[in-house]
Amino acid sequence: MKLYLVEEFVSLQGEGRYRGFRSHFFRFGGCNRVCSEFGVEYEVGGVKRLGCDSYYGVDRGFVSSLSEVSAKTLIKILK
Repeated sequence: MKLYLVEEFVSLQGEGRYRGFRSHFFRFGGCNRVCSEFGVEYEVGGVKRLGCDSYYGVDRGFVSSLSEVSAKTLIKILK
């Protein structure tokens, strides 16, 4: 399985059971959903599309510019 890392960051959890706890977040790219109902317009290869506000991370048209990482690398980052 290929994992494409868009960004990673540490923050305090803002909701739910772990609200207030320090958390490490990974945002992965290449989502298989099409969320045109969000109405964010952007362009990939000269073609205009509609999607969510995280289109760079989720639209497979951007995968070539994302960093591929292994599960081992993610575990090292967490340690």
